[in-house]
Amino acid sequence: DIESTLEQRKVLSTELAAAKFVRDGSWLLDKEIDDGTNPPPDPEPQTKYERKKMIRAKGKYIAYLDKYAKSLKGGGIIYRDVVVSQKSEVKSKDQNKGKHVGGKGKGKGKAKKSGGSKKLSMREKIRMDVEKKQREKALENVKVFIKHASSMKTLEKRIETLDNSLVSLSEPYAVVPGLMQLLDWCVEYWKVEKAKGSMTAAVRLFQMVMDIFRRFKNDISVDQLKELQSVLLRLGFQEAASLLVDQFIKARPERLSRKDLLVAMPKTKELSVGIPSYRFQLMYAGHLMVRNVDSAPDDRVSGFYPDKWQRNLLDVVDRKESALVVA
Repeated sequence: DIESTLEQRKVLSTELAAAKFVRDGSWLLDKEIDDGTNPPPDPEPQTKYERKKMIRAKGKYIAYLDKYAKSLKGGGIIYRDVVVSQKSEVKSKDQNKGKHVGGKGKGKGKAKKSGGSKKLSMREKIRMDVEKKQREKALENVKVFIKHASSMKTLEKRIETLDNSLVSLSEPYAVVPGLMQLLDWCVEYWKVEKAKGSMTAAVRLFQMVMDIFRRFKNDISVDQLKELQSVLLRLGFQEAASLLVDQFIKARPERLSRKDLLVAMPKTKELSVGIPSYRFQLMYAGHLMVRNVDSAPDDRVSGFYPDKWQRNLLDVVDRKESALVVA
């Protein structure tokens, strides 16, 4: 058969005779050819100095991994930074360099008119096409999430289902439409819960408005801003709604008129909580306020990002000085 024939076959080439898969001029069928991707392990250290050197190297590597892990910051929303390659632009500049435009000389070419549309490279066209398909797919996923959540029997179950589904999305153009639908359901839920005298639904509604604006004020449209304003006005928070408009104007590069962004006051007070927004936050939403304490990673701490005052305290300890901490 073929295998017995190959076993008896001799290799005459001296180069093949020296190869790993040949022994004494015969092919080794039971030996796997080494492709070089799995090099043999390093030999075990023999002396005390070599063992100490190996332990020190492993310790440095573990310390590096720990430091790198601490530098990573997570979050629910991840913004993609699109890096456009400039190779095509540089190439076009080099090609145009040294060319004659007008005047005497060879060629019939004339100076091209400036201001024309710039031709996109093939790489940029492919990138734009991929991003377009990604947006369409993400928006389609949001529609599926909303349709699935709408099939739930209770309003609370709809809110919970859609909220859990939106966690898997990262792009603002996909998340914001889902959050606006979630906001509408939270408004309906506050209508039901207000009669019971509980402020839990109002707190969640207020929190949703502020979170959407804080995270996506550079991405929401004017109509979506007006919808956020409308919810705050229906809660009776005129000051908060006005502050939203001011911050929106500051955050957007285009010139916007404050008059065009304001919405009319609601005709009824069916959703009003009856107190100003600052008092409402202090009484019911203090635990949800965003804390700005300048938290940052520090090599001296593991498991959390210490606040500024905690890092200052560690600096004092490192200098072997005393400190008085008042809680």
